[in-house]
Amino acid sequence: MIILKDFIHLNQEEIKLVLKWRNDENVAKFMKTKNIGLKEHLKFLSQLKLDNTKKYFLVYDDENIIGVIDFINITNHSCEFGLYGIQKGVGELLMQEVKNYAFNVLKVQTLNACVFKENTKALKLYLKHSPVNIVKHKTMLYLKYIQKSIIEKLSSVNFNWHNELINYEIYSKNIIFNFMHNENIILKNFANLNHKEKEKIRLYRNRPEVKKYLYQKHYIAKYEHKNFIKKLKKNTAKSYYCVIYNKHILGSINFEIISDDTIEFGFYANPFSKISGLGRILEHISIYYAFKIKNYSFLQLQVFDNNIFVTNLHKIFNFNIIKQFEFQNETILKMQLKKSDCKTIF
Repeated sequence: MIILKDFIHLNQEEIKLVLKWRNDENVAKFMKTKNIGLKEHLKFLSQLKLDNTKKYFLVYDDENIIGVIDFINITNHSCEFGLYGIQKGVGELLMQEVKNYAFNVLKVQTLNACVFKENTKALKLYLKHSPVNIVKHKTMLYLKYIQKSIIEKLSSVNFNWHNELINYEIYSKNIIFNFMHNENIILKNFANLNHKEKEKIRLYRNRPEVKKYLYQKHYIAKYEHKNFIKKLKKNTAKSYYCVIYNKHILGSINFEIISDDTIEFGFYANPFSKISGLGRILEHISIYYAFKIKNYSFLQLQVFDNNIFVTNLHKIFNFNIIKQFEFQNETILKMQLKKSDCKTIF
């Protein structure tokens, strides 16, 4: 059982232990103030009783002390945290307690942190928890967290666009979704991709686990990919987008106009991404694009019937099979979603 003991309630033994650990070389070298004397330490503890903008806790796991977590610059909306462990392997547990206290007790909207670049262990831990913003300085990194990132929310089938989306902008064929807490997702048109982005998309497209469910299963060379994108610039019926969040490519989404009221789509996720629920994220975005941005009445897709995972994903979003046909000895399912049946955006 995890217990957070407020610094203002520490006994004499705990006070001495905290001071000892805080001045330990392995901890102090990553602090802005490298060494603290006993007199200064006692004064600090005394001042905490009168300061509502700071909270410091000694963290117990049952009867064992495992570390310290702290919160400073506390307001109604935000705070900054710090932590250090006194046992190996407790960083993740301390981080969970930080987030729990900040979001569920202090009920702040944003949680901030700063870490020395050379503090690789802490940096790895902090980055693992998906900060929504990272600002780099000469020696420090400043990170910002929110209770749930837009990516986590979009990965839920029950995601509500009305509660999260502020607006969207269309600029030079790119679409920028602006969400709460200064988060955004960019649909970057293939025509605007830089060389590095093009090569990443081509790499994903050529992965065996991706291309086995596509019509064209051969290896796409640079020249072929370049020509494909070049032709897209003149094709008004087709639109291809690279989906980007926080400089991370989530995958590719493509659309083709079938008729005045129908558009077809397809997508594949970044096979190297560790973000869970990418299929649901790309599905939500595709549906919003078709029905809210382009205002079509029907959204269709084609999927190999042995691609059970993706077929079931579409069914969760209320797509129905309207046709099936054979292609090179494989069965293709044609599925459709009616705008009137869509529950994710209305």
